[in-house]
Amino acid sequence: MRKLQESILGYWSGISLREQRMLIIAIGFGLAGLLYWGGFAPLKEKSELAQTRLVRETQLLSWVQKEANEITELRKTSNAPTISNQPLNQVLSTSTRRFNIELIRLQPRDDMVQVWVQPVAFNQLMNWLLFLRQERGVDVAFLDITETEKPGVVEVSRLQFKRVGS
Repeated sequence: MRKLQESILGYWSGISLREQRMLIIAIGFGLAGLLYWGGFAPLKEKSELAQTRLVRETQLLSWVQKEANEITELRKTSNAPTISNQPLNQVLSTSTRRFNIELIRLQPRDDMVQVWVQPVAFNQLMNWLLFLRQERGVDVAFLDITETEKPGVVEVSRLQFKRVGS
């Protein structure tokens, strides 16, 4: 370390005053560039990405709330559902085919059934759930969905059904 310092001081004293000033200015610009491109620019980019994501998530929330209100209104105006005699898992299996929803797995839990499905269009999912409620007497006990990269397509993280009135 001492040798390096002596080497740098020897070089510094060997150059002219004009060259020393130019070197100081160049080092200053280099440090300023390093601070900008190494610190400020990445932070600014992350901030812009976070802002964009916030806007997207806010739009999704608004859209889901609008759809939820529409579903609530439809529930109020719908007739009493026809309760099917079929086992709950059979009702779910047959209805997924009708609505072109790809079923991954069914797991009975007490008087409920938990379902795993492939990512699906939100409107298609809502139509299926509405059909199950109105036509088959099957209600959603738990539903957790997240947005995917494709607009209008959601990933169902958790979906659990029960019979109406259970």
